[in-house]
Amino acid sequence: MAKEYFVDNLKNFWAQGDVITLTFERLGMVDGKEEPVGETVLKLTMKGQNLVNMTNALNGILNKLKEKK
Repeated sequence: MAKEYFVDNLKNFWAQGDVITLTFERLGMVDGKEEPVGETVLKLTMKGQNLVNMTNALNGILNKLKEKK
């Protein structure tokens, strides 16, 4: 069974040739701080073509959401 991660932010991305790494973080409040602090929860590494495929899928989801409005 795949793990599920709830993320609040794309913290960073890194590209080395055809390999891309996306770093996602979860924001949470820390005592003594007024702003939420980010904690890395997932580093996702993939080939460039997989990023293109994922981007196309996400754009399709966004278009469907726009149609519903």
